[in-house]
Amino acid sequence: VGAGAEVTPGTHAVTIHGSPAPVDDTGAELVVVVLPDDIQVLTDDTIATWQGRIARQNIIVNARPGVGAVSLAADGLPSLVEATFSEATSNQSTMTLDVSPLVPPGAYPIVVRATAEGVSDATANLVLGVKPSGIAVTLIPASLPVFQGARAVGRVAIERLDLDTTVIISVENAPAGLDVASTPSVVSGAEASLDISAATETPPGVHDITIVATPSGWPAEAGTRTVLPINV
Repeated sequence: VGAGAEVTPGTHAVTIHGSPAPVDDTGAELVVVVLPDDIQVLTDDTIATWQGRIARQNIIVNARPGVGAVSLAADGLPSLVEATFSEATSNQSTMTLDVSPLVPPGAYPIVVRATAEGVSDATANLVLGVKPSGIAVTLIPASLPVFQGARAVGRVAIERLDLDTTVIISVENAPAGLDVASTPSVVSGAEASLDISAATETPPGVHDITIVATPSGWPAEAGTRTVLPINV
């Protein structure tokens, strides 16, 4: 839809006709809003994604003849969300939002701003909805006994929430003489095996070790930490 310079700003109702023979003429109404602005930016009013994902949305950019290059930016982004825009072709650009897994779920208002030299900015408001994503970890059993100089076996059960990546298993806080390993260490399925070996010199007592499950590509601080008491 194009509007000449002489068209009065406002709302205009037009009818789209189609009459393929021998079908009777049919019509559909289209409402066109003509704005007095030098540039316009249009987009859907919502965009939704999950923690740790990338979301894309089309942005329509219109400019009067004679307006120079139009740049796009996103204002009001929450921390750990990055926005980039593709070069506009045929009056369209793609906005890409890279949402960190550390962004809390919620609704975040964003303003897409179009700027060009010598004219007023144009803006479009939308809401970014971030949905929870991640993993739930269950240790089976919840605690393990092991003798000095012996080994024991447990399991790590992994439940994914809107997540389709592999999960990396690591261990923290294991004392000297107590070896804990996950097989496999990178889990594509629903569980991994824990192999616990205690050296003969491992001090007796309860040792709280931490099993860390981190989706591949996520920062370490986004990992799920679960304490496994090991009684030697």
